Amino acid sequence: DLGPGVRVLADQGRNCHSQGRSPVCSYCRSGDSHQCEFYSEHGITGLQGALAATIAIPAVNCVRLPEGLPAELGALVEPLGCVLHSSDRVERAQSRYTFSGPEPIRNILICGGGPAGLLFLQYLRNIKNFEGLILVSDIREKNLELARRFGGTPISAHKTDLGESVRELTHGERIHYLIEAAGNSAIFEQMPSLLRKQATVVPYGHGHKGRDIGLWGNILFLEPTLVASVGASGGFDADLRPTTYRRALELITSGKVLVEPFVTHRYGALKEIHRAFETDFSRPEYIKGVLNLE
Repeated sequence: DLGPGVRVLADQGRNCHSQGRSPVCSYCRSGDSHQCEFYSEHGITGLQGALAATIAIPAVNCVRLPEGLPAELGALVEPLGCVLHSSDRVERAQSRYTFSGPEPIRNILICGGGPAGLLFLQYLRNIKNFEGLILVSDIREKNLELARRFGGTPISAHKTDLGESVRELTHGERIHYLIEAAGNSAIFEQMPSLLRKQATVVPYGHGHKGRDIGLWGNILFLEPTLVASVGASGGFDADLRPTTYRRALELITSGKVLVEPFVTHRYGALKEIHRAFETDFSRPEYIKGVLNLE
């Protein structure tokens, strides 16, 4: 049902359905596509990535973009899908504090107000309809302005002590649900002063370096529920296309999740994108850069 010139977004992870396997593995059967026994990924495991001159992806991995939707908004579907998958994992976890149980989540801290943090924030406010306290810490003023716009309480991490701010704003109760979306390992050193005992922690910002594993000692003493997630993993629709991507696409096209405000930098050719990695990412106004070849 796809032909030349049709705009699509692609799940870069190849699973059993991508390869036409039957029967599918237990992970694909349970709706955990990115844990497929036969998994491979474009740009990660040796398959062509998005910066290649050409790329071949199975049609079953592709979802048609609606007419009129700017391509740069379509580029934000995958990051939102990652947030949806992570949030689904949290809701499936056996945690002390939940959104609907006898001990409700009242205080949430999102460490990092970049694209992922702002997507988590909008998901919590607009999809979960969470009315409690959501704190968002970051060092960039533009990110904090957007956090306020989307319903968060901003904390300037380089102007105030995060632990003291959390204790004050939660009236000493601390955090029931912490999302680490900054990719800054220093946050793990602060976690014992931020968390309520047996809180839920999502270490979403992977790739930490420069910290010894011993820093987990004081965190684990609090018995948190640690929920890990990778990618926009999920199940499949009747046509075997990725459910998570379609969910994310619908949230963007319906306006329930806004992504345009944090697309701050645009690149019109491959030869331009080196600026994103070398200089632009460190500019105070930078949040998200998009390569758009249309």
